[in-house]
Amino acid sequence: MRQCLRIVVFLFLSANTVFAESVVLKSGMVIQGEVVEKTDEHIKINTGSSVLKIPFKRMDEKFAAAYRALPEKTVEIQEVLLYKGQKISREDVQGEEVLKAVLAKYKEMSSFQCNGGGITNTNYGSSLSSGYKYITIKFQRPGFYLIVEKTSAPKSVEEIRAAWHSGEGHFYYKNKKYFQLPNAILARMGVGYINILYDFFIGCTDECALLKTFSYFGNATFGREHCYLFKQDVNSGSYMIWISKSNHLILKIDYEFSGHSDEFFARGIDIEAINSIFPVLKMELSAENQKIARQAIKDIHAIRWGLEAKTYVEVTFENIKINEELKPKDFQYPYPEDTAFESEEDFKKRFEKK
Repeated sequence: MRQCLRIVVFLFLSANTVFAESVVLKSGMVIQGEVVEKTDEHIKINTGSSVLKIPFKRMDEKFAAAYRALPEKTVEIQEVLLYKGQKISREDVQGEEVLKAVLAKYKEMSSFQCNGGGITNTNYGSSLSSGYKYITIKFQRPGFYLIVEKTSAPKSVEEIRAAWHSGEGHFYYKNKKYFQLPNAILARMGVGYINILYDFFIGCTDECALLKTFSYFGNATFGREHCYLFKQDVNSGSYMIWISKSNHLILKIDYEFSGHSDEFFARGIDIEAINSIFPVLKMELSAENQKIARQAIKDIHAIRWGLEAKTYVEVTFENIKINEELKPKDFQYPYPEDTAFESEEDFKKRFEKK
């Protein structure tokens, strides 16, 4: 049987001018696949699950002689990449040029609004908690914004976060508490991933540092849309943005992180962001005030540091509308009457030495 197999495969090999798809080793083992490389010393066969390097000295002598007689060959192997179970392709893309096109798309808008939602899964090691997110987003120049995110999960109270600016201060709401904060950076911190959309909408100069924080990851389809995927790595996690190839809009954001969600967002605040609050408050920039500011952020967000958990969130932006004029009242969140309030002056009192 072994000799018959050798003869049949050898005849197939000899009769074809292209590379054969089988090789017999000295042990009698038959390996099948596409030959993607041939040198003076070996061939490489892509079996579909792996690429095997097979030296001629390991082959049956007749197969070795037949392969040695073939011309040298190298085939570029297409990398098969999976992301969250979906096949990702890659191409020669000038990533920064794509992101500049996205930036230009958002900068030409006078307003942007959408709603949507997605899923959230948190693994606590021994248990998995799943929920759903609902979002409302409104931006309008010169600086109005309203961002509302509701997260619901079985056997838990619905969590609502909101950040808004209607021309009369920057506000943040969470857990029946709302705060008037010195600037948009602190107000929008609790809805961290939406800041990606906001930053593209606000725009920046040609030497935009934002664009350099993303790297091209690949291509995939989302619904009927062909998308570019760009990844941004941050402390304890990463973001993935899905950009439509047809209109350069961001259609979806995935993000994953370790630890508590507020810890994840808070770590995204760099020292420049911390320092930005002091001119607004007309306060001295000092190491002590920076320390107090970081603690104030922790207190506002009730951050639980060191939580052993891993979370994956996937949010889709739907019903996108652009260039529709909105009124200031459209950028106010109707918080409940029994909500506790802390004004900007109250925030400033956190810096008073006890």
